[in-house]
Amino acid sequence: MKKIILTFVFLPYLAVAQNLNFGHVEYGVLDGLAVEAAYGESINGYSLGFTSLQSDKMIFNIKHYEATGDWEGGQTSVAASYAFDSFSDGSMYIGIGVSDGDLTDDDEVGFMIGYRKLSGTGTDYGFSATSIDGNVGYSIEVTAANGLTFGLEEATLASTARIGYRHAF
Repeated sequence: MKKIILTFVFLPYLAVAQNLNFGHVEYGVLDGLAVEAAYGESINGYSLGFTSLQSDKMIFNIKHYEATGDWEGGQTSVAASYAFDSFSDGSMYIGIGVSDGDLTDDDEVGFMIGYRKLSGTGTDYGFSATSIDGNVGYSIEVTAANGLTFGLEEATLASTARIGYRHAF
């Protein structure tokens, strides 16, 4: 129910013609001591997402990760970020995100700080630090001009490697 409400809250912001919107699909592997202790193995899966850049200062991101293989389940996250300058030129930003699903016990709220360039032309990139319940994780992502995306995330006793494709529309 929360996901449906959040979708209706963000949907009007995503429909403005001045926005730059992206759809993305990724394949990833979640691994590490914490993952193996909780699930007995690494978790492979894919994600589908939507990112909207609003007036070059705000980014809204909705993503759903679905695990495959022996262990199945899903995780949905919604995040919003605000740039101090322009995302298309590259800017420091702050953000907040909420994640919920089968991979966590409760809703998790995270606070982000980072630097990101997102223009849809040329190479886009970003790196950030996210704090969830006092645990800090780090991530880096690079998207080539052809849309091919690579990402790495490192948190306490867990890491994720992703490869995917992003397309502007």
